[in-house]
Amino acid sequence: MMRKVDEVEFISQLIDMHTIIVLRNEQGAAELNGDDFFVSVSDQWLTIYHKNIDRKESRSHIHLRRGQYIYAEVTEDAEYTPFIAFWTKKDKSDAVGADKHCGFAIYFPPFYNWHKNRKTVIAQNQQFYQAWVTQYGRQFEIIRGPLLPRTN
Repeated sequence: MMRKVDEVEFISQLIDMHTIIVLRNEQGAAELNGDDFFVSVSDQWLTIYHKNIDRKESRSHIHLRRGQYIYAEVTEDAEYTPFIAFWTKKDKSDAVGADKHCGFAIYFPPFYNWHKNRKTVIAQNQQFYQAWVTQYGRQFEIIRGPLLPRTN
């Protein structure tokens, strides 16, 4: 069953997971990694910034045009941490790059710790993921909710 979600609320919830955020195009990818993000919203833009900064534009951040992403789904690949793939078209014809990735993704907390090239399982993150998917599902119709007062 596909769940309807407000774009701002959904992305805000996902970035609170202490995560990796990826934005791709044909030329490459940008990645934000951390546990200190917040969403700022205007009429046209949803921006993901780091918290605790003097000037928002002084650190890495991502601007997303509001209303562009209409569909999201949980994506699992064996031996990798799952992520939420965001799409501007439900048929995924907007995929980018040779491997046809989604243009925007938010990863769940890492499933594995790679220390000195040794992989160990992070069981609590895998359990968190299973509980999250059970509660929220795997497919999402993204709706552009009403404009809220601009956040800082």
